[in-house]
This record gives sequence, C-alpha cells and structure tokens, in this order.
Amino acid sequence: KDGEGTTKDRAKAIELFNKAANQGNANALYQLGKAYMKGKDLPKNEAKAKTLLKKAVSHEKDGKEILEEIRKDAADGDEDAKKILVLIKK
Repeated sequence: KDGEGTTKDRAKAIELFNKAANQGNANALYQLGKAYMKGKDLPKNEAKAKTLLKKAVSHEKDGKEILEEIRKDAADGDEDAKKILVLIKK
C-alpha cells in the first residue's frame, strides 16, 4: 500500500504520470503540473505547469474535485497550493 516496502523511483513515476496525462488523466496532469511548477524531478517550467494545471482543474470528470482540494489546501496554508491558484488565474 502506498509504495511501502519499495524504493521510490521518481523517474519511473514521471514516466507513468506522462503516460496517464497523455490519456487525459486529471490527477496525472495535476502531479506533472506541480512538478514543473516546483522544478522537482523535472526542469522548472512555469508555462508547462500552467498549461497542465489548467487542464487538470478544467477536466470534465475530476477537475472540480481537484480545484476544491487545491483551494482547501491553500486555505490551510499550503504555499504550493497558493502558488497554483495564482498560476492558474494568470
């Protein structure tokens, strides 16, 4: 469960997120957007981050839920969530 007992392979995770994002998976779009925004495991790229995050929150099925979670996290003081809200409003 949750990767317990395994080693983390961030490169493989990014590969799988890319594959899922290309198939329209909202969570994968969100995770990749955050990675590009933060420059974690991928080169920092605000334009790509903005595109991916906007796609994630406007996703037909899961976008509303993702946006609500970001807003809740921002209200709870999560700095990354606050940055995401600013970025997707640009």
